[in-house]
Amino acid sequence: MRVVQTVLIACAVLMVAAACTASAPPADTAADADAIRQIIAEYQAGLNTGDLERSVAMYATDAVFMPSESPPQAGLATIRDYYRDTTLATSFEVEFVPTDVQVSGDVAWATVAIRGRQTRPGRTASPFTSKGLFILRRAPSGTWEGIRYMFSPNAPLPAAAP
Repeated sequence: MRVVQTVLIACAVLMVAAACTASAPPADTAADADAIRQIIAEYQAGLNTGDLERSVAMYATDAVFMPSESPPQAGLATIRDYYRDTTLATSFEVEFVPTDVQVSGDVAWATVAIRGRQTRPGRTASPFTSKGLFILRRAPSGTWEGIRYMFSPNAPLPAAAP
């Protein structure tokens, strides 16, 4: 009888250990990746139409926008002001092409190739290419919100003046 009890206890311990080490099946992140691509498409549409609220809709209240050649803009109110005063003072015909979208739990990131034309006030349109990185988190509502966005031009910066 004692041998049977020992065997049963050993089997129970092995089953618990096996359950603890078994990995969960990979999460299906395709729907999340599609939602993130849609957020990027809405951001692009906001820039192309000059729609301030559509341009900043993806940002969380504590987000940080890191534009090239400018200081970081922290917080949604600051980001909105920056877009109103700087970004949307420029007319855009821009396309964001997601090159990679990854989801890991409640955090996601997407890299994009950016190309288009921009027209600054009093200037002619100029073509540009750049790259960007979006970092997002899942909000308590289950939707995705941007917590960091940065971009930089592909063209080399002009040489510094001597």
